[in-house]
Amino acid sequence: MSLRNRTRVLVERLASRAKGSTYEISEKVKIRDLIEIVAHRFFMLTRGFFRGLRFDAGFPLFMESGVLLRGRSYLKLGKGVTIYRGVELHGLAENGLRIGDGSSIGAHSILRSTLVLNDVGMGIELGKNVGIGPFSFIGGFGGVRIGDNTIIGHALSIHSDNHRFHEINVVIRDQGVEKQKVIIGKDCWFGSHVTVLGGVTVGDGCVIGAGSVVTKDLPPGAVAVGVPCRVLRIRGAYK
Repeated sequence: MSLRNRTRVLVERLASRAKGSTYEISEKVKIRDLIEIVAHRFFMLTRGFFRGLRFDAGFPLFMESGVLLRGRSYLKLGKGVTIYRGVELHGLAENGLRIGDGSSIGAHSILRSTLVLNDVGMGIELGKNVGIGPFSFIGGFGGVRIGDNTIIGHALSIHSDNHRFHEINVVIRDQGVEKQKVIIGKDCWFGSHVTVLGGVTVGDGCVIGAGSVVTKDLPPGAVAVGVPCRVLRIRGAYK
């Protein structure tokens, strides 16, 4: 076996062990690029190991530079989690911030549940193998749960709360906020720039088109798109 193939097999074995499932590398990836990627992952692993010693984190943990961690005593990260550059994880919440095994958070994303100390948010829970695209925002004030194997494009926006505005003689900022839990099921696929508003439940297996604004519950298997989001059809097995 050539050096190139031996290197590829070794990396595939290591990646499969880290992810907990079979992982194959395309033969189109050149050996020098593969070595560069492996070196970068090694530095992410090293950084994740030392930073993970300060809170509840599984091993391996891959972490790029510039990651902001707040409320570490409320953070819980599973094994094989990847956190990319510039991510902010704010753990302070009643149920904390939990990220399941094998999940990843894209660069410059923000996960936050609590804005003010006199009103602590409910928290955020991501299942296993969840992929969040870069430049996303998940606000877990009212509680957010995303199921296993759900993948989400860049610039996701989830808001699990809503400002009260009923009193005309009181400025809106002083009327308080209502907590409205958001639940997203397993095995969903969200395109880029999707917004999910408070109180919404998205069923398992849903596909949401890019740029959609989800304002109401969606049934399992729904293929939906638009502003506001509307169901186009139900995927075969979910009919």
